[in-house]
Amino acid sequence: GTRYLLLIQQRGCYLIDRAFKVARVQMRFPNPGRKPEPGRKAEYPVGKPHNMTLLDGEMVVDEVKEADGRTQKFRRYLIYDMAFVNETPLVGKDFLHRYHQIDPMVIHPRSSERSYITQPDPNKYVSPPLRYNYDDEPFRVRRKDFYPLNYARKLIDKLIPDLSHEADGLILQSGEAGYVANTDNSLLKFKFAHLNSVDFKLGRAPGGEWQLFVMDTSGPRRGGGRPPLMQVHEAVRFPEGVDGASLVGRIIECSWDPGAHSWVYMRTREDKDTPNASHVYHKVVDSIRDDIKSGELCDYLEQV
Repeated sequence: GTRYLLLIQQRGCYLIDRAFKVARVQMRFPNPGRKPEPGRKAEYPVGKPHNMTLLDGEMVVDEVKEADGRTQKFRRYLIYDMAFVNETPLVGKDFLHRYHQIDPMVIHPRSSERSYITQPDPNKYVSPPLRYNYDDEPFRVRRKDFYPLNYARKLIDKLIPDLSHEADGLILQSGEAGYVANTDNSLLKFKFAHLNSVDFKLGRAPGGEWQLFVMDTSGPRRGGGRPPLMQVHEAVRFPEGVDGASLVGRIIECSWDPGAHSWVYMRTREDKDTPNASHVYHKVVDSIRDDIKSGELCDYLEQV
């Protein structure tokens, strides 16, 4: 998936990508409704819209087969963290506290209002349903699932192969961690070998050879600007039908082909305007060389 922050305000919702490009989206995020007094009907199933709620998540493309055999694609935003809720900061709370706020504060109110709109019940609520169609929203929303460590083998063997979108591995997240805005060094990531990737900036030499660049973070930075680019002297291959010349100057995600001893283009990172840092590149290369298999990971986690 592609990471986005989702800022929810009373008068608009805004998707923010890694390059801090902002796009306004027409969506509705009501707060939970108030419980009525004993013997009285509730005014409405939900409360006022959220204001200054900041969600963190990833956008995926789900593929679902219809009864007639056709495949339907739709976008879904998977929320895995929440930094603010209605102007109240949650960044100092542990991850499990933040995570368990997502369903009751964000997902359930949307579901409750949607049900009331599609099936109005005048005996249950005072106010009529809002004239709003959730199906017209640009993407669907749900909470991303997290599991205990002892579920790792089941996730790899059964759940991930049956997902309606691509998953490249597992993220091991501490339940006690606070919200980290930049790189979180306490996160552990395991990627399947064929999806272990690096984001490069693509260049081309005067002689026509492809060039791959990462950000050089090995030395001190001056002036607070971005680190300089550092060339990685390795080959890159583009699949048939992909025009590499049109991608020069852009950020491309590549996986490693050990047989051909070269990087292979996977996709263009439209959400990024900088490549990975050099230390990230070296970590990915080390993990490729380590070649830890999913079975080895599961065996270890089951002993923890």
